[in-house]
Amino acid sequence: MGTDLVFELGLGSLMHKQRPGRRILIYHGIDEVGSTELNTRFISAATLEQHLSYLAENCRVVTVPELMAGDEAPDRLTVALTFDDGYDNN
Repeated sequence: MGTDLVFELGLGSLMHKQRPGRRILIYHGIDEVGSTELNTRFISAATLEQHLSYLAENCRVVTVPELMAGDEAPDRLTVALTFDDGYDNN
């Protein structure tokens, strides 16, 4: 069963509840429609809202400094969100 299908069926939360650990999630680009014309890593604003809602409900969301300092929930996945804005010369 593919990961997308697991989440479409509403079973995604089972993958993260009672699963301690730390992860950094990297987003590359957000636009209104999720067009991949400029970059295949872009997602839509609506998809980002879905991700944020899911994460808030099922994970502990912290800042990167908090994550690096060891802030971790004992009973669920702890995540920090980042946005990759490209190379230094961009």
